[in-house]
Amino acid sequence: MNIQLDHSESYQWIGSFWFPRSDGTRGKEFAGEVTYQPGKGVRLRWSSEGAFFHDGDREEARKVAHGIVRHHNTVFRVTLYNVWGIFGAHMGQSTRVKTMNGQADMIVFDDHLPDDQTFGLQVQYDEAFEAMLITRKNGPAAENERLRLSKADPIKLLGDCSLAYRLTTTVSNVHSLDDLAGIFWSNKDLDLSLLKAAVAPLFETGEYGLRNSALTMPTINLETPNTKIVDALATEKTFRQFWSLLGDQPVFVKKLWLRTRLGRTATGQVLWGHHPALLTQFGNLALTNGLGRRMRDMKLHLYTFNSKEHSIANAQDSLEAWFEMNGDARFGPVIDGIMRLVTESDKLADRTRYATLCSEVETFLDLINMKNANIDTLIELYASDAWRASFDTVRQPILRDETSGKFAHEIRNVIAHPKSAAKKAGGRYAAVVADRAKLQDVYAHVGGLLVKAVLTKVGGIEPVSLEQFTMQFIESRASYEMIDYK
Repeated sequence: MNIQLDHSESYQWIGSFWFPRSDGTRGKEFAGEVTYQPGKGVRLRWSSEGAFFHDGDREEARKVAHGIVRHHNTVFRVTLYNVWGIFGAHMGQSTRVKTMNGQADMIVFDDHLPDDQTFGLQVQYDEAFEAMLITRKNGPAAENERLRLSKADPIKLLGDCSLAYRLTTTVSNVHSLDDLAGIFWSNKDLDLSLLKAAVAPLFETGEYGLRNSALTMPTINLETPNTKIVDALATEKTFRQFWSLLGDQPVFVKKLWLRTRLGRTATGQVLWGHHPALLTQFGNLALTNGLGRRMRDMKLHLYTFNSKEHSIANAQDSLEAWFEMNGDARFGPVIDGIMRLVTESDKLADRTRYATLCSEVETFLDLINMKNANIDTLIELYASDAWRASFDTVRQPILRDETSGKFAHEIRNVIAHPKSAAKKAGGRYAAVVADRAKLQDVYAHVGGLLVKAVLTKVGGIEPVSLEQFTMQFIESRASYEMIDYK
């Protein structure tokens, strides 16, 4: 791995690009730039000479594009996947220029890859993921935990997918004298000048193998048989969403490498390559990090599963159930709903969000074969005494013929049928809809209980820890108060 690409950083590369023909030869070349920015992803601005009128206002979508770019004084081959752009033709008196502005789903460094196939991914996640695996904050104890986890056997998912936590040491080439400034520093300017002068003869020969191997990072290594990149990314996303749900905050990809087969040695051993990549879909890491992480006790982590080994295998049974649920398209609305609760935890509920949540509750209960797929059933199956007591404070004063589920359901009725339901119970439920803080309290309690129901179905988690997680999940969302301006 000769280049480090971070999804929280911005990049710009100048070079030449082309769409490979079916026989592997180069198509028409474009000069231009590729940029990557958090929140915007991979963008393209290309141009070439020799335009015709019919080149203008034409869309182009290609699975693969190749290019040659400069990065830190070094030339790299790159591959772009799922490239889409709009061509323009600029016709002057003496020039005819064809342009293309567009975007790509991914840029991969170090090679011209022929298609959209891969043998897996190597991923470095952010601190939110690491906090759920390493219980010690730092120091020798934390390093010892990382080492023990990295020595554990891989786990199997989806039959033929292997997944492991590993400590990966990255190796960077030293390409020029200027790269020394990124390795050494001194408070005396002359020191670096003397060092460059001393090693300059080595660089002049052009035959050297200097490396800078200073960075060891924890990664998740996902190994698959030959598969489409989009399928490997879908597997990674499902794995990441599982830990996002357990941590009640999004887990993001910091760095990613694409795993490809380079060939075989004389003895038949397979040689693997790992190509640094940036993906458009991971581009919101820096923006989200800017909002800050919630500082609180982590109720669910690697050691709150029923198994207590120093291995991701603790979560294997739960992960398999989670992947099975994600593989069933009927659960799609439910999974989208609980992930929305996680990713939008800083947003107040509105009428649309609440009505959607109630529908997702009904969908979940119907899929687990409950005869009465309503909120009363959800409460009967999953609500603890602590949840009931907390929800009773929200629905004060409590009516004699009103269950907790009816209270939540009638609020949805006011949203769906404002004319006929608004006056029910003297306007009691309409008043909740009109009070954003009160509606948020109800939304948090129903949403937290749905999350608990889904994690109960996934299984493998200590019941006491799951209950603590549920109440913390609700409390972090039900603590809003309207500002009273004096």
